[in-house]
Amino acid sequence: MMPRYDHFEANHARAIGAGASSLGDPSDVMVQGRMALLADRQGATFGLWQPGGRRDFDAWGEPATTAWFELHTTELDEATEFYAAATGFDPHPMAGPPEFRYTQFGPRPGGEDARFGAFEESAGRGTGARGAAQRPDAEWVVYFVTPAVDEATSSARSLGADVLGEPADSLFGRMANLVDPFGVGFCLVEAMEGAGE
Repeated sequence: MMPRYDHFEANHARAIGAGASSLGDPSDVMVQGRMALLADRQGATFGLWQPGGRRDFDAWGEPATTAWFELHTTELDEATEFYAAATGFDPHPMAGPPEFRYTQFGPRPGGEDARFGAFEESAGRGTGARGAAQRPDAEWVVYFVTPAVDEATSSARSLGADVLGEPADSLFGRMANLVDPFGVGFCLVEAMEGAGE
């Protein structure tokens, strides 16, 4: 997760002031932009980006593109407070049953959508992007759009991915939960009608 800013240094200072830990000095990425990597209070890695020659993703929500970034955390209240302060996006808790706690972020002043949220998991639950024995207290998971989740899941499995959550229907489309051969969690979501519009 790497939100975009036009005023990099001020927003980097804001994130540090909110309690982020720097994972290295901010750096220029040739002529493409300026970036920094940080860790939140629970250790989840995120970044900040100021575009130069490249503005942003060319597409969202279409097949073979990114749909969403999601923080899986055991401390949703702390994470919500932190990311609101660190990013400037407004938190919007989602309504649901007591066992389902989710915060969606955005928009920032000016109307820019955040495209990220935070989901609370109980400590030790095995439903996150990594197995319960390996999973940290917090981690970012990216959702990739595919035209056919079942086929994409089968293909990913044949390439060495572990499937932690088989394809299943949800309110947001058909999804699957996986971890790649290097231990990085990700999700697949089936393209829905009207995506990318």
